[in-house]
Amino acid sequence: MLCKRVRDVLKKYSMLGREERIAVAFSGGADSVALLHFLKSEGCEPSAIHINHGIRGEEADGDEEFCRDFCAKNSIPFYCSNIDVPGAAKVSGEGLEEAARRMRYAEIEKIVTKEGITRVATAHHADDNMETLIFNLTRGASLKGAGAIPPIRGIYIRPLIEVTREEIITYCNENSLEYVVDSTNFDTDYTRNFIRHKIIPLIKQINPDAADSFGRFTACARRDEDFISSELTALLETDRRDILCEKHPALLTRYIYRKSAEFDVVPSQKSVETLLCAIKAGNEYKCVDLGKELKAFCDRNRVSFELTGGKTPPFEKTDLVQGENKLGDNGILFLTEDKTQLEKFLNIYKRSVYTKINSDKIKGTLYVRQRENGDSYRYGGMTRSLKKLFNSKKISIKQRDILPLVCDEGGIVWIPSFPHRDGMKPEKDSEIIYIGYIGEKNDTE
Repeated sequence: MLCKRVRDVLKKYSMLGREERIAVAFSGGADSVALLHFLKSEGCEPSAIHINHGIRGEEADGDEEFCRDFCAKNSIPFYCSNIDVPGAAKVSGEGLEEAARRMRYAEIEKIVTKEGITRVATAHHADDNMETLIFNLTRGASLKGAGAIPPIRGIYIRPLIEVTREEIITYCNENSLEYVVDSTNFDTDYTRNFIRHKIIPLIKQINPDAADSFGRFTACARRDEDFISSELTALLETDRRDILCEKHPALLTRYIYRKSAEFDVVPSQKSVETLLCAIKAGNEYKCVDLGKELKAFCDRNRVSFELTGGKTPPFEKTDLVQGENKLGDNGILFLTEDKTQLEKFLNIYKRSVYTKINSDKIKGTLYVRQRENGDSYRYGGMTRSLKKLFNSKKISIKQRDILPLVCDEGGIVWIPSFPHRDGMKPEKDSEIIYIGYIGEKNDTE
């Protein structure tokens, strides 16, 4: 039974090409012994890679010796690496399982690179796949986690992935194969061991063929994950709101998480749902806080993600002087009492805007600043919040952050492309002060 299943898996997933050099990650346990023996009997000419983790002392050394002898008796090239997992875990703060896995794969890849090996077969089987699915689900896995152990991951292949543990033991017995038993596999203080020895036996009481059933489920999950991932890859190339609006929430949710991950941010589900609604809200202007100073801006037909904390302001709060007042890289405010000077400014900067105010009505000194939360502006006999005002005029979110507010001690005097504050109209020419503005990109016009 095992032989047929493994041959079917090798063929179904095209795991081995004609020129492949294959090695087995060889622990000496029943699973890897069966896998190594099978591949050898099939004429694949495998080698074996054994990693001594330094966790179980003399027992681990005995496993290494067993693996070395097994390979010598069967004319199988043998590579071994010794690592200090307990010491490394103490330094890194990882758990033993986590550190062992990370270091094991690192050592395997060193050997693979040095020896020119093109495929590494690991002995993960159907019961391991079921165990991994349960483990992932208890931690709140996504669809990718529901796929459990993929048959192929890079250079790693899992020929036993559809074979049960029971079939592996039967194969070893039928072929008189000895193997070692890792004593730590029975320590249920380890989460995976608890699942293996406590949870899975209960599940098999409900369905003795649960490993096969779980395998079919994880295969479906991987298939769906592959499709969604391919769709996502294409979608990540756009920031167009109209295109994003048409996508299913399942895909759009991943888009948000992936974009956020570029800034090392994992947004809450509530934030993601808020942004989903914002993206689909037509041409409304929305800003959604995704956490850790990351904000998503839905700006007309564009969706962008930006870190806002610690950003250098586009220009400093500054008193205005006669002549040109440069606002960093975000434009120029021009202040003058001479209409001729204003006309020169307007002639130089063709897309500029201007207003004229009553100098006698200025309270204190004129200065320029950026917008602030709660800003309001009174003109036309009404006081309007800047947020509502900008929304009504369809001013983009980015432009709102760089648009200068001309103020005095009484509040906002003028915002470019809007009327000046009520009560600032000059009564005679001697009272006039002209204020002109040209932005880097004047989206307010």
